[in-house]
Amino acid sequence: MTLNNETGEITGFAMESGWFDLDILVSDNRTPPRYAYKTFSLQTSKPYLETQIETDREQYFASDLMTVTVDLQNPQTVPMSAIYYVILDVMGNYYFVDFQTGELPELTPDPASLPLTLPPELNWTGTLFQIPLPDPLPSLNGTWYAALLSPTSNLPLGPIAISSFAFLDGSE
Repeated sequence: MTLNNETGEITGFAMESGWFDLDILVSDNRTPPRYAYKTFSLQTSKPYLETQIETDREQYFASDLMTVTVDLQNPQTVPMSAIYYVILDVMGNYYFVDFQTGELPELTPDPASLPLTLPPELNWTGTLFQIPLPDPLPSLNGTWYAALLSPTSNLPLGPIAISSFAFLDGSE
């Protein structure tokens, strides 16, 4: 979790549940400044849902096979609804994974998502893609993103997962 020193907004996700003391010291811009200090108690809970996305390695060469896996976790004791987004960023060009185009997911430049209901206490891992890479292979960097958003507010229900990779042309 992060505290914005300018606005006081707390953002992010707690990685532990519990009560935590938060000591706040503020000042004004007078000369000399005036100060106020107060301790607050903050109750946190772990994210509602979690996802991970990973490639089988960070660097690839021509003719390699890139395997992309995802994890979906619902630590809650009740089913949870979410909208699942998986996005590929290749040097500033964004592609969404469209899960609803057919038997296999496809990459599209158009926004695409998958509505899900995750069963209670789910911990699932699966292969999203196995992508044979072309030969020749241009040198470039990319990043996979995965997020579970609330179907009502479109806010994240847990941390956004990130996995970066590089295609190397073999001359590096």
